Amino acid sequence: LADAAAAAARHVDDFSKDEPMETITDFPRKARLALFKAQEYQDVGEPEKAAEALTEFLERNPDSDHYLLRFFLANSLSQIEDKEGALENYRATVELDPRYRQGWLNLGEMAYNLGRYEIAADAIWKGYELDPEKPTQLIYYASVSYLLAEKPDKAAPLLEELVSGLHGDPKIEWYRALVSVCLSLGDEERGNNAVTSMLTTYPDSPDAWHLAFQYAASISDYERAAVALTITGYLRDLSREEMMQLADLYSVIKVPAKASSYYEAALDNEASTRELERLASAYIASYDTKSALETLERAIQKEPTPRLWSLMGDLHYMDKNYQASYQAFERCAELDPDNGRAYLMMGSCSIEMTDYDEAIARLEKAVTFPDQEEMALQLVKRAKIMKSNGTDS
Repeated sequence: LADAAAAAARHVDDFSKDEPMETITDFPRKARLALFKAQEYQDVGEPEKAAEALTEFLERNPDSDHYLLRFFLANSLSQIEDKEGALENYRATVELDPRYRQGWLNLGEMAYNLGRYEIAADAIWKGYELDPEKPTQLIYYASVSYLLAEKPDKAAPLLEELVSGLHGDPKIEWYRALVSVCLSLGDEERGNNAVTSMLTTYPDSPDAWHLAFQYAASISDYERAAVALTITGYLRDLSREEMMQLADLYSVIKVPAKASSYYEAALDNEASTRELERLASAYIASYDTKSALETLERAIQKEPTPRLWSLMGDLHYMDKNYQASYQAFERCAELDPDNGRAYLMMGSCSIEMTDYDEAIARLEKAVTFPDQEEMALQLVKRAKIMKSNGTDS
């Protein structure tokens, strides 16, 4: 509203030049004198005295109330930070003459500054309708005010008009506001149309593609979100956080090879154990056991957690390296004695290594955990049979 604020600072005489309404020359003499006196106070930097003079005049002469007196009083009150008083008098200005464009715009600005966003939006829109030049920024200000007032249904048609092309090339910020409105309304069809229009208008803009990614992710269309963020990366460098987001998206849509490549690109020596775990999981999903093991070793060196040792154990077990798997689950159990699965897996590894006494001991421990009880009992039975048969088959 900077333009409106600048216009509000003009002298009252200036308004008579562009408003086809009653002007100062039409005032009764005493009203005109009161206004000129107030102007003199303004000219010497005493807006508080200007406000006092006009307030006193209006109290003594209620029959002389006029939109220009109210407007000048509102401006003076605004200058001395009496925002509520200014709002009241800007409202009185437009009530006295609803044709007064600048009164509506100043009312909108003051209401916005006070957080009365719906009042601001209505007033700015009225100012736009009265403005012969129809400045597009007023449509945008009105729509944003409706958004802040939590009235997305009122903001939507204004924003759709802005991006229609009737007001010149649409700006990405207009699309951003429209997408926000569509999300608030839960209107996916309208949102998809807005994003499609934006990408048609700005096919080479990384900001447009990033907004498309954010919208798709917000409506849980992860495949489309991954595509949009990938294209963003073609148009500009992705940040570390964005590469992690893209990797997560590829994990969700089950493209682990892509996920691992972006995790790898994003991570450096400062990677957290959780981030390294995500990378290892992507490698596991893409059957790259070697890279997964290397990543888990990096993570364990930083912070040897039970979960990391458990993942390491699973990897070695998948690779049929039962000794290494046993040792990993043993470390897991040392760090987390209540991890029943660790004892179950140690027992399973011991069976594969034909160490049945060790298997039975570990599995009997696993039986004490409800989640592992049933499987552990089956393996205990198997281990005892295999021990009595003296076989590893």
